[in-house]
Amino acid sequence: MKNLTKFIPILLLLLFSCKIEGDFKGLFGYYNQTLSKYPKLINNNFNPTCDFTKKGSARVIAINGIDLKKCICKIDKVLIYRWSPKCKSESCYSIEAIQNKCNELNIELFIVAEYYDFQKMNNDYKIKNSIIGIDTKYYKTFFTSKYRSRFTHDLIGKDYDYKKFLEFKNGLYTRSFDKLENITTMN
Repeated sequence: MKNLTKFIPILLLLLFSCKIEGDFKGLFGYYNQTLSKYPKLINNNFNPTCDFTKKGSARVIAINGIDLKKCICKIDKVLIYRWSPKCKSESCYSIEAIQNKCNELNIELFIVAEYYDFQKMNNDYKIKNSIIGIDTKYYKTFFTSKYRSRFTHDLIGKDYDYKKFLEFKNGLYTRSFDKLENITTMN
C-alpha cells in the first residue's frame, strides 16, 4: 500500500494534464482484442513444418521465439524485421521495400509485428511470408515490452536488442541494425 501512494500524485497529474489521443498500441499487444474481433486474421495453429506462406484470410501467424528459431535454422540467410505497424520514425520502413531488397539479395525475410493492429495487418502486402505475431499467450503477458523482450531472448539468446533488423546466417544470430541500407549479401 505504501508503494501505491507514491504513484497517486503521478496518476492524478496525468489524468488532469494530459489529453490522450488514439490507443496504447506499443504499450499493449492487443492480441485478444484482435482475435475476438477478427478471428480469421490470426493463425494460432503453428505448422511444425515451418510453412509461413499466406493461406486464406489468415495473414498473421502467432508464434513464440523458440519455434521461430527452430524454423530459421533450416535457412541459409534470414532477416527479421521488427515491425511496429504505426511507427513513423526513420528506422521504420515499408515492409514491401524490405521484401524487395531481400529478394534482390536472396535473403529470407520474416516480418515480426511488435503488437497486433487489425487495420495494418489486414492489408494485402506483397510479401512472401505471412506476418508473424508474437504469441502473447505463450509469454503470459499482454505488455509489449515484456513479451517482446522474452521473444527476442528466445530467438537470439540475449535480452532485448532495440534494433529493428536481426540478421541470421545458417540459423545463427550475427548482428542487428536499424538502417535498410545495412542489409548486405551476408557472405
